[in-house]
Amino acid sequence: YSENEEMLAIVNFMMLIAMGLAVICIASNQVISFYQRKRELAVLYSTSMGIGQLMRMLFYETLLSVVLSALFAVFGVILSIQIVENLITLLGIDIYVNWTLSSVIAGVLAIGMLVVITSLLPIGKLKKFDVIKAIKYE
Repeated sequence: YSENEEMLAIVNFMMLIAMGLAVICIASNQVISFYQRKRELAVLYSTSMGIGQLMRMLFYETLLSVVLSALFAVFGVILSIQIVENLITLLGIDIYVNWTLSSVIAGVLAIGMLVVITSLLPIGKLKKFDVIKAIKYE
């Protein structure tokens, strides 16, 4: 390996770690959000909505947040890549960052799919939802 290839391998590894941490953080936020909103969901269930409606509502809410996040992420990643390329050039290192729009979109879609999958855990817990316990303990 040349010095540049080693540096690129390290950067790729760090990016994979960052993506993994992002997925873990997003998944934990989904679960925490569900537990924080238990009372609200219990009130909705007891007054006006069925479990199926609550499940759809949570799923669509997650889907909307994934779509909006993906839109911002694509533009943010492209901007970040341009900035990093310019900084590397200013440092006098001759490295070309090889990327395509399809690879950026694929990465964003992969993270989005993982977020949707992680939201299925709290949505699945709605089937075992005890309204009285949720309202009582909150």
